Amino acid sequence: MRRLFTITLLALALGMFLFINGGPNLLARQVLASHEYCRAEGSWIGINAGPADANIPKLIFQETFSRADSSGQNLVAVLSWANPDPTFFAFNTDVDVLTDLTGIAIRTSKTSYDIKLMAYGVETQPEARGEIHYIVTVEGTMAFPDNCNSKVIESATVRLYDKATTDLDEDGFPDEDAEPGRVSGPLQLSNAKRIH
Repeated sequence: MRRLFTITLLALALGMFLFINGGPNLLARQVLASHEYCRAEGSWIGINAGPADANIPKLIFQETFSRADSSGQNLVAVLSWANPDPTFFAFNTDVDVLTDLTGIAIRTSKTSYDIKLMAYGVETQPEARGEIHYIVTVEGTMAFPDNCNSKVIESATVRLYDKATTDLDEDGFPDEDAEPGRVSGPLQLSNAKRIH
């Protein structure tokens, strides 16, 4: 009798555990959920058209996303140029390097993220090596159509700040009340395909 009571109690405890934690279809639901949410982590290759009024060649980029938290809701983004053009944003031609865009992507739906990225226009000539002339910020929405195998920045605003006049505290970011020297957007900035 005691053994029957113990087995019944264990069966009830197991039943309660399964009920609280999703029931017998828990694994099936986890697999389904992973397919419903687009996973942006990995590497992407794409083309950036840039502002329409810039009248310059398109840039090719590689973009990598990695998790910033265990849930995958926040991602670290790094966009590296294959053919960097420091005049790409048509802001200041005194620079000879446009740095990688780095920032974060925050999930807003199953197939989209809000993005915030930043880059710098830098001089590398010996007399002014490392001097930053401008700061680029990109804010927008990134979507993943085509079963998450392609990516598009469907609405982005690019702001360019003159470093000398908008970063007075010299922390590398535009000051809170700084006005950009140029604003482009909202525009469809890039298209990319997953490579990994």
